Amino acid sequence: MSTQLNAQQGLTNLTPIKVIHILISLAIMVCFKFVPAAEPLTPLGVEVIGIFLGMLYGWLIANDSFWPSIFGLLFLGLSSYSTVPAVLRDGFGNSTVLLLFFFFAFTNIISAAGITEYIARWIVSRKVVQGRPYLLTLMIFLAMCALVIMVSCAAATMVIFPLIKEICRLYGVKPGSKWASITLVGTICVGCSFYMLLPFKSLPAVVFSSYTQMSGGDSIALVPYLAIVVVITAITMALLLVLMKFVLRCDVSVIASSNKSMEELPKLSRYQKFIMVFFVAVIVLLLFLLFVFECLRMASRARDMAGRLFCTGMAALVGFQSFTNIAVATGVFPNTGLPLPFISYGVSSLASLYIGIGILLNVGLQQRKLEF
Repeated sequence: MSTQLNAQQGLTNLTPIKVIHILISLAIMVCFKFVPAAEPLTPLGVEVIGIFLGMLYGWLIANDSFWPSIFGLLFLGLSSYSTVPAVLRDGFGNSTVLLLFFFFAFTNIISAAGITEYIARWIVSRKVVQGRPYLLTLMIFLAMCALVIMVSCAAATMVIFPLIKEICRLYGVKPGSKWASITLVGTICVGCSFYMLLPFKSLPAVVFSSYTQMSGGDSIALVPYLAIVVVITAITMALLLVLMKFVLRCDVSVIASSNKSMEELPKLSRYQKFIMVFFVAVIVLLLFLLFVFECLRMASRARDMAGRLFCTGMAALVGFQSFTNIAVATGVFPNTGLPLPFISYGVSSLASLYIGIGILLNVGLQQRKLEF
């Protein structure tokens, strides 16, 4: 219990007095949006001054540089000066830096809450990996493949890295050993290979559209393409395992002789359950938002009006049903009986959604040529 409290304090480091001061700095930023502008200042100038004063109050009085800066960037993006994505991109230097920042924060939170340790203990306690270090390595590779389906390869690497580190700690393997190093490098290679599997990802989409342009209208056959990517990924994993076992001869005696299956898996604390439920809920919401965005993007690139109407209709259907179901679950709306798309149990709902997804993918594959 004391370890859990220390993790929470290290994660937040917010005292009640500091929270009050941060809220005051936030109130300063909000209030200046309604202050009338006096010559020669413009309303935008007054708003920017309020944001600066709120950040300054947070830095000096609250003695906190993180939250006032984040709120300041968000309010600057919500003003007429710029947009939130542009401000965050410029504030952190590059969109990739911003992505790395948020995923580092994500991995730090789950590690501080002890969730990474719990997942690592669950993996090493499976009987199927006992005395089989290379089967454990294969499971890590497959976990990387599952991650790159949902996120980018860089983000998946930042999620899998603390997991490998925790597995090494549980087995007593040094982080700089051959097995740990090759496993980490191998997960990156496997992730980069398997990332090309889904044609709607950014890089494969460019490959598909560029091939169509250069070939004069011919398109890549989807099934052979998927088969080639799966075969290349399987060969990559096999070569890495052969390299580890026969060429580099990694010392895996500690893993092979360990018997972690006899250890009892600790129960999740209330705080850990809250963190896991919170992040699962956030990921589900982001996936719904991403789905709606992709539908609208496909609608903007569809060849004809029928494709545009269908993509827009799917975006509206999934977006409205998701919003209504979540509002009912949280008590904001009365019970309506609408299912949560792709999650709620119901054969007719799932069947109609899957049919719609098939038509949607067909419209996306027949989209107009990309302009570079």
